[in-house]
Amino acid sequence: MPTLDEREHARTGARLADWLAGTLGAEAEPELLSIQSPPGSGFSGETLLITARWTEAGRRTDRPLVVRCEPRQFRVVPDTQLAQQVRVLRALAEHSRLPVPRLLWYEPDAQVLGTPFLVVDRLPGRTPPDQPPYHEAGWVTELAPAQRGAMWEAGVGTLAEIHAVPLEVAGLELAGDPLGRHLETLERQRDWMPRIRLPLLDEAAGWLWANRPAAHEAPVLLWGDARLGNLLFSGDQVTGVLDWEKAMAGPREFDLAWFLYVDRHHSEGCRLPRLTGFPSAAETIAHYQALTGHQVRDLAYFQVLCGYQFALLMITAISLMISLGRMPEQVGADYLASNSSTVLLRTVLAEAGG
Repeated sequence: MPTLDEREHARTGARLADWLAGTLGAEAEPELLSIQSPPGSGFSGETLLITARWTEAGRRTDRPLVVRCEPRQFRVVPDTQLAQQVRVLRALAEHSRLPVPRLLWYEPDAQVLGTPFLVVDRLPGRTPPDQPPYHEAGWVTELAPAQRGAMWEAGVGTLAEIHAVPLEVAGLELAGDPLGRHLETLERQRDWMPRIRLPLLDEAAGWLWANRPAAHEAPVLLWGDARLGNLLFSGDQVTGVLDWEKAMAGPREFDLAWFLYVDRHHSEGCRLPRLTGFPSAAETIAHYQALTGHQVRDLAYFQVLCGYQFALLMITAISLMISLGRMPEQVGADYLASNSSTVLLRTVLAEAGG
């Protein structure tokens, strides 16, 4: 994803400093000490890491913060649901013990930074990298297998905690069929994305509608982007649960399938051996069932659903890279049909009988 250069950082920093002065008041004497874009910060929004200083209760305090902006140019979904993320973060802070970032401010006025944004406290810990995948490089490769296994189980435990949060407090749409509503959302996303003729997408969409499983138990709160790369760790303990813009109500199998699918993409999908120590899919399901008492159903279906959603994101991102001149057009056109997301989607669709 394109990130801000130094000149843009300087301009954005000046605007943020002015905004902080107006938000905190002149008596707080806010200063912006640093601003940077984290590497590989994902496709769904623009993220800035800043450190600000201001006077609070008579003391000068340095605060490491995260500014999460709606994307301006590099948008891979029609709506990033920033306002919904604000509601969910507030609900989780009040009604759960999950280590979610504390929301400080939400600024809906696009005139400040050119797009709405929110500001949260920066939590301690480090995330397993997506680029390059944590199975290939980075601090996760340096851990002992037992440490990786403990991290994975802590992530599954986090899913169980999320799914236990009372759904009615999160301010999400509850009426109707949540699975059908999600499929309709993906169809709108596909209508919105650049027009690309890939028969595999037609096949996957048709299969998903034709093979919808029977109604599951009552929907739960879904994280919507459940993966190791959205968790902060200190040792094998989860210190932060990040990125709630895709939160929704639905079958808990979707979160579990996404957790497994993204890991599979980062290993098999990228032609990398999976690091030792991480539990298998069967072990992961058994651990989740033991934690929740829920019998997991229809996971093959949800793997195809995750594969389809992942491919839509990747294909839109590739199309944008071509249009921005960051990828040669012919190379990009070939890559649209042969990238890791479409290859793995084809695999899971075949495994499910599609």
